Amino acid sequence: MCTAIFDNKSGAVFGRTLDLEYTYGERFCLSERGCKYDYLYLGEVTAKYRIGGMAHRVGGVPLYFDGMNERGLAMAALNFPKCAVYLPPHDGYINLGSFELIPYILGAAKDASEAEEMLSRINLTGDSFGKEYPPTPLHFMIADRERSLVVEPREEGLALYDTEVGIMTNSPSYDYHLHRLSDFLSLTNSHPKGKRGTDVYSRGLGAVGLPGDWSSTSRFVRADFVKRHIGASSDA
Repeated sequence: MCTAIFDNKSGAVFGRTLDLEYTYGERFCLSERGCKYDYLYLGEVTAKYRIGGMAHRVGGVPLYFDGMNERGLAMAALNFPKCAVYLPPHDGYINLGSFELIPYILGAAKDASEAEEMLSRINLTGDSFGKEYPPTPLHFMIADRERSLVVEPREEGLALYDTEVGIMTNSPSYDYHLHRLSDFLSLTNSHPKGKRGTDVYSRGLGAVGLPGDWSSTSRFVRADFVKRHIGASSDA
């Protein structure tokens, strides 16, 4: 289970959870500016920016779960089971394995606009890092100080969502999550007024109906509710 939130009401804040009952041996890794990556289809590429993030390191190669570069562009990969579609290599595209997307984007893009332009030319393939590391179904959230993007590998290619919601969980597809939010827009953190002799017996009654289970769809709604009601602060 993974949940990612981006908020910029009080300076940019980007974070995610990795809620699993086991570990992948993830730890903080740092890739220096000028670091050379050996990509499956591109060969050796030199990173323009320094990257720091959580990764599982294999033979000196960091397989990033998430990270941020020195320009403040952040990116996270979340599980996208039964929905991610990786395509064969396409001529005319930048072909990358899913595990290569984070270092490729963060190593070259200074902000979300540059990342968006790069993504328009990228095709994610079903290649694995190695026999012990089969491809994981993933989708991605990217954020700078101003906005966030969601990227999903679909049958027609990469689907890109430029949305102010700034929330991402797991399957199903992002358009479903956005549509389902309409069912909960009336929820509020305000204290409701009693009507027709009713007794407003507790605080929090404005949020009755907010889902409390741990499914990806419910976590999406709950994270959006929390984000919408976070007040501005002098300290991000």
